[in-house]
Amino acid sequence: MANTIFSSEGALLFIMVATVALGFWLQRFKVFKTLGPALTVIVMGIVLSNLRIVPTSSPTYDAISGYCVPLSVSICLLSLDLKQMRKLSKEPIIALASAIFSVCVAALVFGVLFANKIDEGWKVAGMFVGTYTGGSSNLTAIAVGLEASKNTIASANAADYVVGIPTLILMFAAPALYKSSKWLKKLWPYDMSESELLGDGNHEELMASKEWSIQEIAWLLAIGFGTVWAATSISSMVFGEGFRSAGRILLITTFSIILAQVPAIRKLRGNFDLGLFVALLFLVTIGFAVDLKQFFGSTFYITLFCFCVIACSILLHLLITRLLKVRFEYVLLSIVGCIADGPTAALIASSAQWKTLINIGLLMGVPSVLSSAPKRKTGETEMRNFDLYVSGILYGRLRLGDGTPQIRKLDVHTGALLDWQDLTEQDRDFYRFFVKMDFAALGQNLSHYESGLHGTGEVSLCGERYTSEDGCSYLQRDVKFPNNKQMKEGRLIAVTCPAREMVTVLVEPGAEEETILRLWRSTWPEEQLFPVEHAQTFPVPMRDGVHLSTDVYLPKNCSTPVPAVLVRTPYGKEDGCEIYYRYVQRGYAVVVQDVRGRNASEGEWLPNYHEVEDGDDTLNWIAAQPWCSGRIGMVGGSYLGYVQWAAAASGNPHLKALISVVCAGSSFVDLPRRGGSFTSGMLAWAFAVSQKTFHPELMERDDWEKVLNIRPLTDLPKKALGYDVPFITRWLEPSDYNDFWRMSNWQERSVRAQIPALIQSGWFDDNGMGTTEALELVHDFPRGMRKVILGPWQHSGNSKYDMHGVSFGSQALRFDLDWLYFRWFEHHLKEVDNGIDQTAPVEYYTLGQEVWKTAENWPVPETRVTHLYLDSDGHANTSAGDGRLTFAKPERENCDGYAYDPENPSQHIIDMSENEIEVPEDYTREELRQDLLCYTSPVLKEDLVLTGDMTAELYISSDAPDTDFVVRVTDVDENGRSIKLADGLLSARYRNGFARSEFLQEGEIVCLKIRTTKLSNCFRKGHRIRVTVTSSAKNFIFPNSNTREGFASARTVVAHNRVYHGGLHASRLTVRVEP
Repeated sequence: MANTIFSSEGALLFIMVATVALGFWLQRFKVFKTLGPALTVIVMGIVLSNLRIVPTSSPTYDAISGYCVPLSVSICLLSLDLKQMRKLSKEPIIALASAIFSVCVAALVFGVLFANKIDEGWKVAGMFVGTYTGGSSNLTAIAVGLEASKNTIASANAADYVVGIPTLILMFAAPALYKSSKWLKKLWPYDMSESELLGDGNHEELMASKEWSIQEIAWLLAIGFGTVWAATSISSMVFGEGFRSAGRILLITTFSIILAQVPAIRKLRGNFDLGLFVALLFLVTIGFAVDLKQFFGSTFYITLFCFCVIACSILLHLLITRLLKVRFEYVLLSIVGCIADGPTAALIASSAQWKTLINIGLLMGVPSVLSSAPKRKTGETEMRNFDLYVSGILYGRLRLGDGTPQIRKLDVHTGALLDWQDLTEQDRDFYRFFVKMDFAALGQNLSHYESGLHGTGEVSLCGERYTSEDGCSYLQRDVKFPNNKQMKEGRLIAVTCPAREMVTVLVEPGAEEETILRLWRSTWPEEQLFPVEHAQTFPVPMRDGVHLSTDVYLPKNCSTPVPAVLVRTPYGKEDGCEIYYRYVQRGYAVVVQDVRGRNASEGEWLPNYHEVEDGDDTLNWIAAQPWCSGRIGMVGGSYLGYVQWAAAASGNPHLKALISVVCAGSSFVDLPRRGGSFTSGMLAWAFAVSQKTFHPELMERDDWEKVLNIRPLTDLPKKALGYDVPFITRWLEPSDYNDFWRMSNWQERSVRAQIPALIQSGWFDDNGMGTTEALELVHDFPRGMRKVILGPWQHSGNSKYDMHGVSFGSQALRFDLDWLYFRWFEHHLKEVDNGIDQTAPVEYYTLGQEVWKTAENWPVPETRVTHLYLDSDGHANTSAGDGRLTFAKPERENCDGYAYDPENPSQHIIDMSENEIEVPEDYTREELRQDLLCYTSPVLKEDLVLTGDMTAELYISSDAPDTDFVVRVTDVDENGRSIKLADGLLSARYRNGFARSEFLQEGEIVCLKIRTTKLSNCFRKGHRIRVTVTSSAKNFIFPNSNTREGFASARTVVAHNRVYHGGLHASRLTVRVEP
């Protein structure tokens, strides 16, 4: 099932209201007038959801159904005159008795017939007797009461859905069919007159022009909402779980009828029209919920049983009521109230304009609800118990389901679980941030997951898309930090959420061994966990007298010195510190420090500049503390990864292990001066850290196009933010690589101390070049002192199965990363021989094949260095040109040229506010530009796997003294879709190094060597490899002005650039091919 076009709350509300409006408009046509507005909007809803325009389920629908049905009932009843009610006969009671009797008989008969064909046949029969005499919402409750198996419950729910939805549609169509059919009226000559149905007064036609004021609308809505709120509040306080829903409807009906006896309220005009409009909003969601695919996937015999029970119940009911001459309206409402519920019967009465029967419809459902309510085991079906684990540690217990979520939180400072309490909105926000799960939404959608997640392939529900290969594990697609669902026999047993540095598991007690928790338990079956003690916030002195604010957390009641884990951050040491408690609980001291100039630390904030010295000084301070064993590790990603390598560059003897989870590199290789240009793509991050404290909201802008066009660049911070940002201004000053930039180059400054390093990164990490530098540094470390994990991830790491239209396989995300972290620290800090040093030094994921592989080093030793040569007949401009990519070196020399205008740069396709600048993307349209050269291989006759870094050697010339060259490597599929996988760039002036600008001479042919980001990709049979060359990448880098001032100049000129290939100037891409 594909993802839907609309899924946001605002879009769905628009579609719902527009569908109702269109449904009313269509009533001018005979065919739709025959169907009536209710059936019209249901059918339109079915079409919209099954064309994948809207999802089949969403929390928005749940909210609508929760309020629209009772609100519609209340508003419609506000014109009811009890004097009219007295005129009604005893027929409704006779009709209801007939309906209940018919269902019981049909279920009994077919229960006998199907008992041997259905597992737990008698229980299934009992479930449906209770369901069709007590409302469909009771099916699962009764099933649990009968102790039916989980598989039977799931199958019964599916069958109820498959048969129930068409039945519901038929019931809504019945009034219109009866009204328009002479044959049906002849068959059933007993019905109510129009005056009986509409009551006394002016009988206006539905949707006809009427006079009713905005004041009346306001009062009707106010009274309706007030009634629903009062009834809901009272029912939650007075009634138990088993009767709460029925009690709520009874109270709404009672309050509304009482209010209707007030003359001023009863005279409010428009109540019926407004009530019908609100009801139709709900009926649209009924249509949306119909997934035609599921009609062919349910269990056959239970579905057949369900169909037989409903069909025969209706036929027997019709026979009895025909003999007793019961009027049609009562016959219909009684059977609907029995097999569905009272509110549904009331909605049918409302949509058919049976004003006097709305309350009768409601009452039709009450006796059946009362009869089945005691069968519910309070709490068993409504609320389920789950345990919350973070990195294998129990962090709480939850009760989730239809009621208010409850939680027993772990008090990390005592190590004990607190008493049960309701989950507050503050709690909900905290856990969404901490463990990436929304417990309230999980509870609300629990029944949807259990009825909808079955079978293999794709499933969409609750506004979410899932895929499953085994019918048990359902991977959530399209979102960051997916909440994967694990099902067993139709029951949700676990939710697992992977993230960059930890994995969270929400699991039903007893099912732990069926999740990743089995790995933790087998590794540490009897581990000791410590409470967390916040020792103090210390002002740690640096060598120049500046003090850095530092929090220390210690394992409580630990009598011996322990290893320490250091985290140095520019984002505020208090923000998110909870993710580091797990290290304290496992016996490490944790030290979290604000880097210089940030948050509570002293000094000037100049990113990267002081981190070698400050890291060294902090390590010495920690090692001197009495609680520290002298062995220190560091952990973290991005800037928190950068500071690890900076500290390691000092050669500090106390630093014994690194866990580098994506890391920034040196300025001209990574950020902010990649290739000598200026990386505009990092401005979102720079804005967020432009003040003393971290402000992530400054990354979110809708005017990035305007910001990137501000000139001169030195004015950019002031104009974009309203204040100067000294470090941005300093960075924007034009300069070659000098002592200022050298201070932050940890690779160059490294004393080459061999510190064990676990390096984690992804093919699409925008600090990927920093990881490349780290891989170079550890290349010759002994086995066991380096471990590398490279996945199909962006900067936010192990968090997405789908990225900008590119989907990865089911193994793309890892659930063992934090388990590896703890084993790494245990071995290198606690000196435990746990075997981590014997595992594969390199683990990497190959796109296209969608598998993880292992190697002894990076680059992978088994790969073969291969050259792909650029070639053309001189017209490689655009993807429609004659550019070729060949394995054989062209003998004939030729060149391609293009004009690069800095005022019209080509695009680097990203969302600036996302702060992810190396994501894969479809460049098919961008490759139609004339200033972009495309060199494409022939269609591959067999799979070709490229794994490693790539280097483009380009022979170029230009009539400008300087210009940039941007190289991209893309995978072109059978349909011509060109997905960027890797890129690299270089300012021509820095072709011989970044320390000195060497400007081009017009007509001079020079060689540029451009290193790209790394990857492992299988170019599939039938695909093509493409290399593109251009001179700009708006959103990624500021356009080179093509002058000696480079990116910093307000004056620009058009550069006429050429790329040479073949003969003596054989431009090529050097790659590594797997055997």
